[in-house]
Amino acid sequence: MYRLQDIEKDYQKTKLLPLKAGDQVRVHSRITEGNRERIQVYEGVVLRIHGSGTRKMMTVRKVSYGVAVERIFPMHSPIVAQIEFVSRGKVRQSRIYYMRNRFGKKARMEREMNFSLEEKASPEKASPKKASPEKASAEKASKGAPSEDSGE
Repeated sequence: MYRLQDIEKDYQKTKLLPLKAGDQVRVHSRITEGNRERIQVYEGVVLRIHGSGTRKMMTVRKVSYGVAVERIFPMHSPIVAQIEFVSRGKVRQSRIYYMRNRFGKKARMEREMNFSLEEKASPEKASPKKASPEKASAEKASKGAPSEDSGE
């Protein structure tokens, strides 16, 4: 069991975005035609993410000229050159198969405003941490203000 995981570590991509169902993404996939290779961009909504390790996959749905198309992308595959995050949708389920039955304006999803993955990835930069009570009293003492412990 652990041998297989050790072998799979070599093939896993290190920088994957924390995606979830409802996200609007652009997947840059490598297409080989004859002896030429090109990058094709596939933009759509993530319906579900399943699997773990190197078998982690995501199902992306897009509507092109009134025809809905779904593709399953292995996230750690070398065929996927890049996954680009566009926006986050307000979704309360991990699988949004109900989108298959919606067409036109009903198929639109509410978006979370002012959301970026950079804020979620580095919480130190997004909001400053509150100082602990010990540090706060030490800062007051260093500024010359009487501390609560001294009784002054």
